[in-house]
Amino acid sequence: MKALTEVTPNTRFYPNLSGSSLSTWVFGSRATLIGDAAHAHGGAHATGGSLAIDDAYCLYLALLSVFPLTATRKPTTEEIGKALELYEATRKPHAEKLLKKVHAANKAKAAKFGTLEPDDEFRARAAKGSDTNWLHEHDVVAAFEQTLRKNANQNDESVEIAAKL
Repeated sequence: MKALTEVTPNTRFYPNLSGSSLSTWVFGSRATLIGDAAHAHGGAHATGGSLAIDDAYCLYLALLSVFPLTATRKPTTEEIGKALELYEATRKPHAEKLLKKVHAANKAKAAKFGTLEPDDEFRARAAKGSDTNWLHEHDVVAAFEQTLRKNANQNDESVEIAAKL
């Protein structure tokens, strides 16, 4: 690796591909998108897998909050829809924040596309790192509980559900 880096005169940047924010991830109160299907961010900050796991866990929490494991009947369409809405309300703001950062970074990279960046500038930027602690330290359970508290004003049942989690 050292030999390769020594013979590489400079570094080029190429923007990655990322999707736009969707207006909704829920379709017909019966289906939802998770992971890259909901928020394709082009692999930025190496978070694709962790975002998908967080999405799946949040969807589990949402389903459990609306329809507990102890239930003895099938969930209604309304219950499924409510769970999917809770999931989307919890995860979408986090994903949209990431997409905004990715799009801004892609725009900056596109302006430099095809130009050479001196190695010392690249090294200085890489040493500085990125401001992504908010992304890697995101607490899905806390975000979900916050969503439940917001919805509690609209529905007293949400308060009881939040207490059980």
